[in-house]
Amino acid sequence: MKIKKIKIGDIIYIDTELHVSHGIDDIIGGKTKVTKIEKGENGRVWVWTELDPSTQYNWNMLSEEQEKLKKEFGDSWAYTKPDYRPEFNSFY
Repeated sequence: MKIKKIKIGDIIYIDTELHVSHGIDDIIGGKTKVTKIEKGENGRVWVWTELDPSTQYNWNMLSEEQEKLKKEFGDSWAYTKPDYRPEFNSFY
C-alpha cells in the first residue's frame, strides 16, 4: 500500500499507549503535530511529534491507521496521562 505523504507541521493521529511497566509514559491518543521526519532502511519513514519528542513512529504503518484513529478520536488532541503508581512503573 502506498503511504500518505507527510511533512513537518502536519497534524496526524496517534493511538493510545498504556504501559504496564512504565506507566509514567502513558499517552491518550488523538491529534498531534509532526516535528521531525527521517527516512530509514527498507523504505521506512519515521516521524516524531511535539507530544513526545523522544518517541518515533513508523509512518508506513501509522499512515494506514489515520482514518480509523480519526473516527475514534475526532477533534481530540493527544495528551500525556502519566500513571505514577509503583506497580505500573517497575521498569524504573
